[in-house]
Amino acid sequence: MRNSKLIERQKCGIIMNKFELADSNILIRNIKTILDDETYNKNAKIVSKRLKKRPIGSKRLLIEHIEFAAEFGRLDMLDLASRNMGMIEYYNLDIIFPVFIGFLLLVSLLSYVIYKIVRKLFTSKAKID
Repeated sequence: MRNSKLIERQKCGIIMNKFELADSNILIRNIKTILDDETYNKNAKIVSKRLKKRPIGSKRLLIEHIEFAAEFGRLDMLDLASRNMGMIEYYNLDIIFPVFIGFLLLVSLLSYVIYKIVRKLFTSKAKID
């Protein structure tokens, strides 16, 4: 959506909702607006000129990437360690589960202690003579 907003702000195109594509009237109106309005034509030519005059052309950049890949092959240093991890390690479940169980044990222990203290304070013993 960000790219389409950028194109619309630069007056190079019009944003359309995917549901608007089904309505031929809206589609025809937007196409006519783009074809008839001179600002869209002028801005499209400016964008075209900018792309042609880029410091590093896209063809040259592609060729350099292919040559680099052919020379060096697969670069293991760029391979993420998480690629070979199991689900438990990847989502840190080996850390989360023990912490969660420890938290549950702590809460249950505290509730038990509080229960015992409250019971001891509020229950009275009957005196036997």
